[in-house]
Amino acid sequence: MAHFCLMVVGNDFKKILSSLNKYKESNLSEKEFKMEMSYIEMEKLYKNYEDKRYENIEVFAYDIYRYLYNDKEKSFGIYINPHSKFDNIKPGGRFSYNLNIKNKEEGTYFSLKKDIDFDRMKKEAKEKAIEFKNYFIHTLNYDENKFKENFGSDEENLLKSVSDYCYFPYFFNGKWNERGEKSLKEWAEEFENFFNNIHENENVILLDCHR
Repeated sequence: MAHFCLMVVGNDFKKILSSLNKYKESNLSEKEFKMEMSYIEMEKLYKNYEDKRYENIEVFAYDIYRYLYNDKEKSFGIYINPHSKFDNIKPGGRFSYNLNIKNKEEGTYFSLKKDIDFDRMKKEAKEKAIEFKNYFIHTLNYDENKFKENFGSDEENLLKSVSDYCYFPYFFNGKWNERGEKSLKEWAEEFENFFNNIHENENVILLDCHR
C-alpha cells in the first residue's frame, strides 16, 4: 500500500477517473469479491453483539463493517473493481506544491499547462540528485566507485531524480500511463512527448493517490 502522484489533464478528475476506483459502484460482472470474514466468524460477532436491533446477520454485517454476504463463498466481504488503479484520491495532498509556476516562488498542484515551469522543475530535481550524492560522498565517506556500485552513474541518478519529481504517472485521453517496466530513458521520452503535446490552455492537476 503506497501513495503516488498522478497527473490528470482535464476539468473533472472525478469523472475522468471514475472507472479506475477500487471500490467504484458498477455492475456485478465488473466486480471481484474479496473475502474479509467467514460466515462462522461473523455469526459469533452477531450473536455476541449487545445491541439486538439488527434483524439478521446480513444487516448487522453491512451496518457495522460495510461487508456484504456472498452466498457462493459463504462469507462476508467487499466487492472491488478488478481494473482499479487506486482506492483513494485527493487533489494535491502530499504533492500540493510539486508544480512550479512561472514567475512564482510557491508551487501548486493545479494550473493551466502554459503557466507550469517544467524546466525549473527538472532543474531542481537534478539539484536534488547532486545533493543526494554529496551527502554520501562528503558525509558518509563513500568514494566514487562505492557510490556508483550502490546507486549507478551520475547520468542515471540525474535521470532518476527527474523521473521521481517530474515524470508522474498520467491519465490522458482515456488512457492510464506509467513507467512500469520501461527504462528511465524510455519513460522520460514518453512523458516529455505527452507533456509537450498538452494544449497550452488545458487544466493540469496533480492527485495524491493511494493503492
